Amino acid sequence: MDSVRSFGITAALAMLLTVAGFGQGAAAEPGIDVAKAAPSPSPSPAKGMFLLARRNLPDPNFRRTLVLLLRHSDTGTLGLVVNRRTKVKLSEAIPHIEGADDRERPLFWGGPVAPNQVLFLLRDDQAPGRSERVTDDVYVGTHPELLEKLFEDNKSERDLRVFAGYASWAPGQLSSELSRGDWHLLRADAGIAFSADVDSLWKTLIDRQDPRGILVFGDNAHPKNLILVDHTGGLDRS
Repeated sequence: MDSVRSFGITAALAMLLTVAGFGQGAAAEPGIDVAKAAPSPSPSPAKGMFLLARRNLPDPNFRRTLVLLLRHSDTGTLGLVVNRRTKVKLSEAIPHIEGADDRERPLFWGGPVAPNQVLFLLRDDQAPGRSERVTDDVYVGTHPELLEKLFEDNKSERDLRVFAGYASWAPGQLSSELSRGDWHLLRADAGIAFSADVDSLWKTLIDRQDPRGILVFGDNAHPKNLILVDHTGGLDRS
């Protein structure tokens, strides 16, 4: 059994990652610098960009999510949801990986495709072996030997996050969803990808990207309840 399969990565996913350039061979500050998550000047998605789900996106798999794109081409798109932390501990999910048995940090949910497969994001000043650069100093990996080395180096959750599953789109599918307005396309940033404020990350970014303003409370907004002032001397309910 090869190292890829022993880590739970299927041959199909391994091929996807190979096409993307994977398999060849960091600490974020607390809080969120939303100024860095600016809309991309390019209307097209690309590796190393964020997809921010629009408000009220009906798909439960991607509602209130932030997705980091790992690959985008005419053959399809691959990404990781970076803001869904699970209640499962790494010590429970991958106990067969050396160094994981004493890790109480959480496993992240990377997407609905192949939820038993493991990928990890790491942040480092230099490119680690057997990983692929995504953006800035953020890399993605699948190899168990690299993950064990990172555990041995005591990489914290602010440097290293492990994901179960991933997100994928067929050719043309993501472009269609973007045209429909399902996603906001943002420039990715390592500090946001490794934000400590995971639970509030989507709201922080969407409030900046799509501010709601101040709403009239409850039934007061109904036209029949709005009384117009007649400046000629009376009240006009029409």
